Amino acid sequence: MPADVSSRNFDDPSVWDTLQQTLKETRVILEHRHYYGSRAPSVIVFDDYDELVSYIRQNARPGDALWTWRYDALCRDDNSLVHGKLPLADGPIPVGGAY
Repeated sequence: MPADVSSRNFDDPSVWDTLQQTLKETRVILEHRHYYGSRAPSVIVFDDYDELVSYIRQNARPGDALWTWRYDALCRDDNSLVHGKLPLADGPIPVGGAY
């Protein structure tokens, strides 16, 4: 069961400090749960603090719940759901890569 966020003020300076420090180490996953609008949550990955702040300031409304996670704690090579490469047009799978 998710933690109660009904009384947590996302606009608290400690929240912004935590996000800013975390973004110096890894990406941040943001799940934006919309209070109004009867729609699914928006999920976005940020690697820039200013872009994260800009998204929240422009898109979040009073009552919206904002959840964040460290990217490096969740998105690792050893816990992927599925992974693979797209083949070339003639069928073979490319070998190697910058990753």
